[in-house]
Amino acid sequence: MGGFMAVSAFRTQDADGVLAAAERFFIGRGCSVERIGPATPENEALQVFRPVDGWTVVLWPNWFSATALAQAIAADLHCLASDIDVYDGDLWNHRLVRDGKILDQFCSVPDYFTDDPAEIERFAGRPDLVAAEVGRPIEQISPYFVRVVEDEDEDDVSPVGKAFPNDQSEIADPDVLFDFWRRLGVHYPHDLLAGIGGLRLAGEWRPRSQPMTPA
Repeated sequence: MGGFMAVSAFRTQDADGVLAAAERFFIGRGCSVERIGPATPENEALQVFRPVDGWTVVLWPNWFSATALAQAIAADLHCLASDIDVYDGDLWNHRLVRDGKILDQFCSVPDYFTDDPAEIERFAGRPDLVAAEVGRPIEQISPYFVRVVEDEDEDDVSPVGKAFPNDQSEIADPDVLFDFWRRLGVHYPHDLLAGIGGLRLAGEWRPRSQPMTPA
């Protein structure tokens, strides 16, 4: 995959409500938006997809930091959200949000930008909490919450192989987020023209993807 990506899933069937909540977020912050139809995602546009199995997915613009938006939409709609981003093809982050509050945070390479043990621990993730909130067995979640090591030595090496034999990606590959989502019951929209519509943002909005977002 490579590069940067931000995508969120909201546990609601109300895709139109998700789109409207995103629109309210931007307008409330003085950012002009234009509603658009289904289209391939672009630098300044987001796309909302039809709900599948109770989850509505939003693919955010390129280079986008969407955590504040995921929190705002989850608060607006009183729902659970799974917010994911990939940073420079090197790592993936997951935040579980309910009603606007971040309940749990995970980073696959928590020492990518810090060597503070407290910060590293804060992004270790709690598979027990995620499993309980989503309603999945912890055994399906915990294999994905493992630390990937950038500079390996004799005592600290990255995990190898897949979390489950039928996964598409190995655990050290950020693409494993798609397998992780599948275990949560979320379906990533590989057909990027299957959206219900989206928003094109005004040029002044330039959020940049961040590797980790404090709670």
